[in-house]
Amino acid sequence: MKISLNCRTVSNEVQNIEISTEVIKGSLEIDFLQHEDGMCYHLLKKNGTLYEQVSITFDSQLKTDFLDVGQNIFILRSYLDGNLIWESNSFIVNNSTLELLYHFDANSVQLYWNKVIGADGYMLYAKSQDDIFTSIKEVQTNEAVLYGLNGSEELKVKPFKKENGKRVYEFGFATCKLGQKSYLEKLRLFSAIKKSSLSLYWENVANADSYKIYRLTNGKYVLQDVVSECYFTENYLPVGFSYFKVEACIGEEVITSSQTIVCNIKEVEMFAVNVNYKVVLYWNKAPGVAGYRIFKRTQDGNFTGFVSTTESKYTVENVVPGEFCEFKVKPFIIENGNRLYGDLEAKCAVQTYKTPKIDLVVNEAYGGEVAVSWIFNGDVDGYVLLKNGVECLDIDDGLAHIAMVKYSAEKFKIRGYKNVFGAKVFTCESDEASVADENNRANMEKPNDYKLSVVIPAYNAQKFISRCISSALASDLKEIEVIAVDDGSTDETKDILSWYENMYPQFFKKIFKENGGAAEARNYGIAESKGHYIAFIDSDDMIRPDAYSTMYDSLQKTGADIAIGRLYKVDNDKYYVRHTLPLPAYKAINPEEYLRLLFTQTYNNVAVWNKMYRTKLVQEHPIPLLSYEDVSWTPYILSWADSLCYVDKVCVEWDRKIRSFTLSNELSSRSVELKYQDRLKAVDFFYENGNPQHKEVLAYLKAKRLYNQGETAGYNGYFVSITNMSDLLRENRFLQADEEYSNKLRPYVLDV
Repeated sequence: MKISLNCRTVSNEVQNIEISTEVIKGSLEIDFLQHEDGMCYHLLKKNGTLYEQVSITFDSQLKTDFLDVGQNIFILRSYLDGNLIWESNSFIVNNSTLELLYHFDANSVQLYWNKVIGADGYMLYAKSQDDIFTSIKEVQTNEAVLYGLNGSEELKVKPFKKENGKRVYEFGFATCKLGQKSYLEKLRLFSAIKKSSLSLYWENVANADSYKIYRLTNGKYVLQDVVSECYFTENYLPVGFSYFKVEACIGEEVITSSQTIVCNIKEVEMFAVNVNYKVVLYWNKAPGVAGYRIFKRTQDGNFTGFVSTTESKYTVENVVPGEFCEFKVKPFIIENGNRLYGDLEAKCAVQTYKTPKIDLVVNEAYGGEVAVSWIFNGDVDGYVLLKNGVECLDIDDGLAHIAMVKYSAEKFKIRGYKNVFGAKVFTCESDEASVADENNRANMEKPNDYKLSVVIPAYNAQKFISRCISSALASDLKEIEVIAVDDGSTDETKDILSWYENMYPQFFKKIFKENGGAAEARNYGIAESKGHYIAFIDSDDMIRPDAYSTMYDSLQKTGADIAIGRLYKVDNDKYYVRHTLPLPAYKAINPEEYLRLLFTQTYNNVAVWNKMYRTKLVQEHPIPLLSYEDVSWTPYILSWADSLCYVDKVCVEWDRKIRSFTLSNELSSRSVELKYQDRLKAVDFFYENGNPQHKEVLAYLKAKRLYNQGETAGYNGYFVSITNMSDLLRENRFLQADEEYSNKLRPYVLDV
């Protein structure tokens, strides 16, 4: 479509410029019909009341990809030798195409889609075996990372807006099928900015074997990186505009090039690094400033400035080991001899290391490997493992605590580091350790009494169970027994368990049984447990080395029956802490204080494996053989405890990367009717069999769970079940104290 624009020059003259515009699959292409050599054109999009740059070009064609769905308002500006020549009047471009695209790697699926004007959020769905899309995640931004998919799912995104607390879907939807790659002739860029970081994604270009990323610097395109994947990230960009483009190549030949996209960084971002009992502060630069003022929060809660610098880093000396510090940086200019501050500032918090020493243990593992495990309660981005002083493994995960490497009797050492502008800064390290050390499990004597029994159900777990067992054996709680129950595996799981029993007979026991499911396998382990307490762990997950000792000590201190720990879950672009509870830590509490939190969005976790239980309690209340064992058993067993204690420490790593298909995936793919029936059995179990003293809170939990599942599945049976328990809900004090669910459940609770 041809458009005639009225363009006002810097001298306030008006001239007419003709362009042609075309929207192709969510991309806007602009051709200047009257192009002048040397001219640079900027495309700006209206965002609120301001116009922001989105793309530039030095020739007669301008392009921007992944237009917002809805009405987009643009203006154009032209520059010659960096000087503004003219600015156009605004013009409108409508886009009705919502696109859902993905980038797939070995562990995750990165989803991205164009924004929808007027949407408050986006719901993601996966198609089940009965061809019904089931919601799996809600996000507020137009990108997400999913783990635990098998690579062939069909996914859907539906934008929504909120009205009276409810989601209203009126923007349509988009779908994509994982595993189906499309190859394009042109390169289309999707960009996402988070604070001072830029992420670029693009679709595969036909025949391309590499992609070159360039940044426009001082009028020239400077190569930043060459990648084979359709993804690039740049962190801690300076405040202001940065310009990037991508070229698709065969060897050194350029097939096609993207437009030059504009990245506008509006925030200063600050981070801190512990180094030798010092704290080094870093931040991204701000242009046109005289310097940066550093502040520290004092005991009165206020920030006090203590030093100025012209650099984008500063080292704070003489910090107190273990001190929690909060810092702030504010760029300033000098006017009449005084510092003047704008709106830019950044804050960061840091827990200074109590010690930079890492505790390390090396145990022999199955398959000609050793398990190198460590404890470090400090903030790092990754670790480097050394063997005889030579680097043998770089672990780019600061939350890692175990590495499975080829067997060696040599000495190992591990060093932790922070990534600082592309370089490693080492901040902590261990002493050397080997399989010959006294703290190796094989070199320990059998304890006279087991404090803890760790039960691991396993089915066809040959790819990951050795890592799981090794993480338990690395525990700094010495008096433990690990009981692995093979549930009729058809792979090499049995051989692996036999090896561990032969290697660590004083700490490890295997049980073989016919296939009956995880709940039955756990019950077999429960019956054989000799420890005073029991903990569970799934064969694809890991326990952190100091978790069991922390939970055990808490139980001993409080006299509670069950300890509840926090966990890491992989569910976004990194591990994040889950199950942080608004409860007093390391104190005995009434079970109802925790039970009332279950099945709410923030505290939804009902896993059996982030807890430690008194053995007698569990043996008297075994796990039911139901599809949703965690939902049925966890509220049930909690209700029978005299008291609980909350451990404010991450204990378990819930790894959704290593295994692509789980029982949860299988259950999610069943028909909505079968899922409803199984879910109803689960909530009926904990209500009907739970402690009569806690029936009221269990009824409240049952109703919440039914409502949440009904809203997700869109199946009326859940709401009918809520209505059938109206007598239990009308005067329920837990429901009355919960305004959110009182409003949600009110339509389904019948009056007398």
